[in-house]
Amino acid sequence: EGLPLSVPEGVAEPLSAELSSIRRSVADLDPPMSFEAVVPGLFPPCMRALLSRVKDGETLPDHARFSLVSFLLAAGLDGDGIVELCSLPADHAEAIREQAGRLSDDDGAVVAPPSCAVMDEYGDCVNTDETCETIRHPLSYYGRRLQQAPEDRIVEWRQ
Repeated sequence: EGLPLSVPEGVAEPLSAELSSIRRSVADLDPPMSFEAVVPGLFPPCMRALLSRVKDGETLPDHARFSLVSFLLAAGLDGDGIVELCSLPADHAEAIREQAGRLSDDDGAVVAPPSCAVMDEYGDCVNTDETCETIRHPLSYYGRRLQQAPEDRIVEWRQ
């Protein structure tokens, strides 16, 4: 499909399952970068854990802070929204706003958070669930969970 030549049915049909698998893999390499709703309860376990650590007052290592901020930007928050969601004290808020400014533009996030493999390497992949087993990127997880959730069950966080 999409090639400038025709592929005989006898060749295309046996490869259809492999083609579907490749399409899913490629989709995870290019995760969605914007969403219509910010629903923290549907965030992947790794991001919920980082968010919880921040709310508990922990100062995250640089790699973990980058992961969380870039994820929250892609989820639809801006710097002020991230500060509010994370309940950050004033002395941490400005640094997060500055980082958010570097990682976004007027249209939203410009940098995706790390893939699941990188999150795992850094030790930030925690509390995996069955959805984690089928995706390769935290944004793909979030997109899938938003698609699966009934509209009347989505409670959007408001900034």
